[in-house]
Amino acid sequence: FNVGLNYWRFQTADGVIRLPSRNQAMRPPNFEDRYDAETVFYDVFWDENYRKVVIVAAPLLGLPADLPFTLRAVPSATPCEYSCEPRPHNTLITLTPPPGTHALEAAWGDHRIVLPIQPSGDTLFAGRNVIYTLQRDNDLVWIRDWAHFYAREHGADAAIVYDNGSTRYSRAEVANTLASVAGIEDVAVVDWPFPYGAFDCREELSFNIFDAAYCQVAGFEHVRRRFAPKTRALANVDLDELIVR
Repeated sequence: FNVGLNYWRFQTADGVIRLPSRNQAMRPPNFEDRYDAETVFYDVFWDENYRKVVIVAAPLLGLPADLPFTLRAVPSATPCEYSCEPRPHNTLITLTPPPGTHALEAAWGDHRIVLPIQPSGDTLFAGRNVIYTLQRDNDLVWIRDWAHFYAREHGADAAIVYDNGSTRYSRAEVANTLASVAGIEDVAVVDWPFPYGAFDCREELSFNIFDAAYCQVAGFEHVRRRFAPKTRALANVDLDELIVR
C-alpha cells in the first residue's frame, strides 16, 4: 500500500520552535542537536467512521499558551473546536468538522498552513495479524528474516514498516522484500521522515530519561489509530526482537 502523510513542522528560520522540558543540567552532549524542536503534527486523517478527524501530534508542551493555533475546515472556513489529549510522548487531537470538509487550515500568528485530510486506513489490514516496526537502513536480509520468523512462528500475514529516512535503499525495495516472504499477504512501508529525537539511554553519560524522543512513540500511536482499528492482532517488534513461545 502507498500511504501518504500530511504533517506540520515549524521552520526554525522563522524563530518558531518548541523548547524541551528537560532541565539544562540533565541534558547529555548533543541533546539540542538531536532534539526535534519543529514537528507539531505527524499526520491528519479521518477515523474509521469518517466523522472525526484524528491528529497525531508531538507533545505540545507550552505551545497552546505560547503560540496558540486555530483550526478551520476547508472549504467552509468554519472554526473547529478540538480536544487535546496529552500523553507523555505525544498528543492526540480530535475534532468533528462539518460535512464536505476535505482539509484543515492551521493558523498561528501570521502563519497559515493547509493540511489535506488523509483517508482512514482501517480497511487496509482488517482481520490481519500485523507486525509493525520503525527502522532505518537495516539490512534487507534482516527485514526479510524478521517477517519470515513472525509469519512462520506466529501466523503474521501482514507487515507495516515505518521507514525513518533510509538512504541505502528505497521504500519500494523494502516493500518488495516483505512481499517476497511466504505468508505475508499485505504490506505497507510508510515514509516517516521525522528526527528520531534525543534518546540518551545508550549514551556514556545517561540519566535514563525517555522524554525527548517523540518520533517512535508517535509511530506507535499513528499505526494504532490509522491502520489497526480492525486488525485481528498488532505486534510492535523491532527487527532484532524475535518473540519465542
